[in-house]
Amino acid sequence: MKKSITIRFLAYVQIMLMGAQITFVYRANAIFQLAGVIFQVYLLKVIWTAIYLHSSTSNQIQLSSLISYLTLTNIQTWILAPTITNILQDRIRTGDIALDIAKPVNFLTQLIAQQLGKSLSLVPFAILALPLAWLAGGLQAPASPEALLLYIMSCILAYCIVAFLGLLMGLISFWTFQLEGILLIYRFVNQLFAGALMPLWFFPPVLHTVALLLPFQAIAFLPVSIYLGQLPGTSLAGTFVTQVVWVFILFALVQLTWSRAQRLIIVQGG
Repeated sequence: MKKSITIRFLAYVQIMLMGAQITFVYRANAIFQLAGVIFQVYLLKVIWTAIYLHSSTSNQIQLSSLISYLTLTNIQTWILAPTITNILQDRIRTGDIALDIAKPVNFLTQLIAQQLGKSLSLVPFAILALPLAWLAGGLQAPASPEALLLYIMSCILAYCIVAFLGLLMGLISFWTFQLEGILLIYRFVNQLFAGALMPLWFFPPVLHTVALLLPFQAIAFLPVSIYLGQLPGTSLAGTFVTQVVWVFILFALVQLTWSRAQRLIIVQGG
């Protein structure tokens, strides 16, 4: 039993390393993507600086903190982007998923391991680009050492949410076979409600209520708010509760969708 667990763990590690290798093989793609993120940060800085200069009302957050927030959320959203959606879609479209399911390791865990490897491989690129991100936008130190630790914990939960959302979208291709339109909508909705374009503090009441009912705020807005010390103690506890609840909800939805998809495989294969 113990040997079997060790073998499976090593298999997942190997899959994770393969996911990381893909990034380094196609590193030019990662570099251009990151350049696009930094350019977007610069544009957001220009826009929000102009808004603050022409605003006649006092704002609840300083401009420097806002720019730091936008810089960090955009880099974080880029690192956490769910690449397993495209992988799963391709495996389903080509029929290779039958081979994946036949492997002695859990298929969904294979995908998450590959996603983890891809995300970890982007971190060195992001670190090397921090000086450019600071010049294009702005970065500031965390509010406190405790805020940094809580931010890392929140990012782990955010990663789980992103992974499960990626799996859900990918599993939809069992019925649609094409996800380009869905992914286009996802990217916009994610950036908007995750707070990568505008912090949720500035949302109008109706839109803010909608954002609170969706999981996207838990991906970037809540972790970065912790980093900047913008959440008081009671809200901080609520943040982690929100993230944990969404992790369990999305996990349950993934399992339900996957069980129905497996029945579809059996019907089509039989």
